[in-house]
Amino acid sequence: MPLRIALLFRGEAFRWGCSQAAIVRQHAAIESHMQNLVAPLRAGGHTVVLLMSVWSSCPGAVRMLRTVVPSAQTLDGSAPPTQAHGFVESLHWFRALDSKQPHEVLIVTRYDLTLHAPLDRWSCNVTNSR
Repeated sequence: MPLRIALLFRGEAFRWGCSQAAIVRQHAAIESHMQNLVAPLRAGGHTVVLLMSVWSSCPGAVRMLRTVVPSAQTLDGSAPPTQAHGFVESLHWFRALDSKQPHEVLIVTRYDLTLHAPLDRWSCNVTNSR
């Protein structure tokens, strides 16, 4: 049965800085999620909604992220006092969106995480029926 899945990126975007090398590194991390998580889920018939809670010290962070993921919905905010505050803010945003169109699964990830294997090679994933 196809699922409606939300993938929520949280944390500090462009944590490695605003240089060209840092931008390339950030785009590669996001692209790893697209190839290794989003693409297999969509290929399995699931709907995947991309949510990006963005705070960054880099000017134009949302614009730069949209070059990699143009369809993502974004919450563009100022830096929270702590990572925990930022995560709570992201969850409140998700809850408001979810109340309009519910999701069966919420996957939370970070901007600085790079996925090295596709979902079908993970030992635990939503596409396995167990």
